[in-house]
Amino acid sequence: MKKLLFLLVVLTLSAVLVSCDEAVFDRQGLEFYKTDNNEYVVEAGDAKYLSEIVIPETYLGRPVVEIGVNGFKNCKNLKSITISKNIKKIGSSAFRGCSSLKEVNLNAIEMDECNILGNSEYIKVTVNIGAEVRRIPNYFFFNAPIAEVNFEAGSVCESIGSYAFARCVMLKNVVLPDSITDMGDFAFEGCTALKSITLPDSITAIGASAFEVCTALESIILPDSITDIGDFAFKRCTALKSITMPKSLITLGKSAFERCTALESITMPDSLIIIGDSAFKGCTALTSIALSDSITDIGDFAFEGCTELTSVILPKNLITLGNSAFENCALLTDVTIFDDLVEIGDGAFYMCYSLNTIKYYGTKELWDTIKMGNRWNLGTAVYNITYL
Repeated sequence: MKKLLFLLVVLTLSAVLVSCDEAVFDRQGLEFYKTDNNEYVVEAGDAKYLSEIVIPETYLGRPVVEIGVNGFKNCKNLKSITISKNIKKIGSSAFRGCSSLKEVNLNAIEMDECNILGNSEYIKVTVNIGAEVRRIPNYFFFNAPIAEVNFEAGSVCESIGSYAFARCVMLKNVVLPDSITDMGDFAFEGCTALKSITLPDSITAIGASAFEVCTALESIILPDSITDIGDFAFKRCTALKSITMPKSLITLGKSAFERCTALESITMPDSLIIIGDSAFKGCTALTSIALSDSITDIGDFAFEGCTELTSVILPKNLITLGNSAFENCALLTDVTIFDDLVEIGDGAFYMCYSLNTIKYYGTKELWDTIKMGNRWNLGTAVYNITYL
């Protein structure tokens, strides 16, 4: 008798354990698994042949918080997926092999870092981002074939994560909502078809390499709220012809516009203090620069190789001119320098073959106190120094 009772208990417990692990299905055929937190993970299940799937916010009264690993893998008929606001995690390869996918409607409020569409199996995808989405996680659309991104009216999205849209080579135009305050490093790096992007007045900084190698970007207006442009932010944007600099800009990072070979002119705002190393290095179409008097430091190689530059008036408050700052500016003929300058770096005007005139607003005695780096003027033409 005791053995029989023991056997019945074991069988009952086994049945309970099986029922907890068994999948359950909704009317669409979606498959759900309960987590230890009494929440649900969703997978395609019997819905794998549908063309449109809407992931529900809840199932049996509990939130649906996760899309499982390989959850919708190889759903080849799937054209549209709506991700509900409670989703916090998307498993690896969740949509791999969904070769017909054309639309992603994203409503998830808070998600972990992941890469939702990062392979080349899709044709062209339109992404619609719901008003309640607070941030786009790091790497979320990295290397995805996104043709269009739309933010719903009234968006509260505050942050574009690092690499969030990096290498989306089909993306041509983006309008960011007014709620965005932060843009991560490499956010749109390598978006080689991107021609225009509208940035809101709420954003205060451009992250490092945010638009690096966006080779189709022709112009951009940076809102006056921006105080910092990160290192390499627009490096090798080879189609960039014009840029409106923000009036509140304080720091221009190193290599920020390096090798922007179509950039013809630039005007610095009165707020700017530092121009980073190699900031405009190799900008071979740059013919004129207006340097604001607020600038105290011009970094190494800042304008090296700007071969069309003919004349430069250095800022009145400039203290340090970096090493090789104007090296290989072959057409540079005259430079104006003011008496606050303390140091001219090594090779600052090295191989400026055409340089023949320096205007110095100060006395010869003050000029002689400037710390001159090695070969600062090597390779220049015979020049005259005029003391004013």
